[in-house]
Amino acid sequence: MITDSLSTPTLIIDPARCRANARTMLAKAQKHGMRLPPHFKTHQSLEVGRWLREEGVAHATVSSITMARYFALEWEDITVAFPFNMHEMEQVKALANQITLGLTVENPEALQVLAEQLEKPVRIWVKVDAGYHRTGVPVQDLEMIRSLLRTAQAHEHMTPAGVIIHGGHSYDVHTHEAIEAIHLATLGGIALLRQALSVEFPGLEYSLGDTPACSTQNHFAGATEMRPGNFIFYDVMQHYIGSNALDQISVCMACPVVAKHPERNQVVVYGGGVHFSKDSTIDHTVPGGRKVMGLPVSFTEDGWGPVWNDSWVLKLSQEHGILQVPTDRLNQIAIGDWIGILPVHSCLTADLMGHYKTLDGEPVDHLREHRFV
Repeated sequence: MITDSLSTPTLIIDPARCRANARTMLAKAQKHGMRLPPHFKTHQSLEVGRWLREEGVAHATVSSITMARYFALEWEDITVAFPFNMHEMEQVKALANQITLGLTVENPEALQVLAEQLEKPVRIWVKVDAGYHRTGVPVQDLEMIRSLLRTAQAHEHMTPAGVIIHGGHSYDVHTHEAIEAIHLATLGGIALLRQALSVEFPGLEYSLGDTPACSTQNHFAGATEMRPGNFIFYDVMQHYIGSNALDQISVCMACPVVAKHPERNQVVVYGGGVHFSKDSTIDHTVPGGRKVMGLPVSFTEDGWGPVWNDSWVLKLSQEHGILQVPTDRLNQIAIGDWIGILPVHSCLTADLMGHYKTLDGEPVDHLREHRFV
C-alpha cells in the first residue's frame, strides 16, 4: 500500500484518473471544434504535462513567467494568461527567443513597454472581463479592446492572437442553472466581440477557461478554444459545484492520525493549512449547508476508496486537520493509521505541497523543486 513508505503528509496522484480527465476534456473540445491549451497552473508538473501531451494536448497555458520558463524546458507553445508584468521584461525577451510565447495585456502601458523592448515575436492576447470583475477590459469597452489589438498589429514583434475571458465567478455557485447563466453571459460577450472585431481581425481566437463551464456545458457557440486547468485533478469544491464526480478527483493527501477525541467525535491528523490551504466549500446536500475543508477516504492496495459519507474535515489550523466522525467509525481508527483527504481546492494544495507521489510510490516533479532566478 502506498502509505507503507510514508512518514509525513504526502500528496498522492493517480495518473490513470488524470489521463481519463484529460481525454474527457479533449473529446469535448474536439466535439465543439475548439482547441484545448489547458492551464498548467493546477499541476505545475513536467511529468503531468507529458501525460497531457501523450493524450493529444499540443499547447500550454500558464499563470506566470516563472511557470512559463519551467514548462519551456519541454513545451514550444505557451501562453501566459496573467496580465503582463513589465518588471519581467528581460525574462520575457529570453522566453520569446526560445519558444512561441503568448502574453496577456489589458492596458496601453503594457503594450508600450513591449513595443519599446521586444526583440523577437510574441502573440498578444487581450484580457476581457465579461462579468467576473477580477481584472480585464470590460467587454463593453470595444474601443479599448480594438485599440489594444491595433497597437499590437502595428508592431513588428507583436501579433494579435485573441481575447481571453475567464468566468471565474462560476466557482461561487452550486447549481447547473447558475453555471449556465454565467456561461451564457460569457458567450454573449464573445458574440459581441466577434461582431465588433471579426472583419478587422479575421484570425482572432476567442478563448474561455473556467472549469465549471467547460465541464458541465455543451454549447460553446463563438468560442474557438477552452483553457480550463483544475479539471486535470478536480477537487471537492468542483464536485459540489457540479463539475465532477468524486471518483474523478485524481489527487489525495495521505495524512497520519495523531490524536483522537471521542468526547467530541473528532480525529486529529497531521495535515493542516500549510498542506491544503484554508479554502473551504459548502455541502448543500445537508439542510442549511455544511462547511467542508476536505473529505476523508480509506487507502486501498490500488488507490483509495469511496468518500466516508458520514465524516468530513471540520477545520484546519497550521499543521492540524480536525475530522468530524461518528462514534462507530472513530472506534475503528487507531493512532498511527493513515487517512486520505480529498482536497477542497486542488490547485492551492498542489502548489503548497510542491511534490507528488504516484500510487506506486514514484515521485512526480513540480515547479517548486526547480529554481528560476
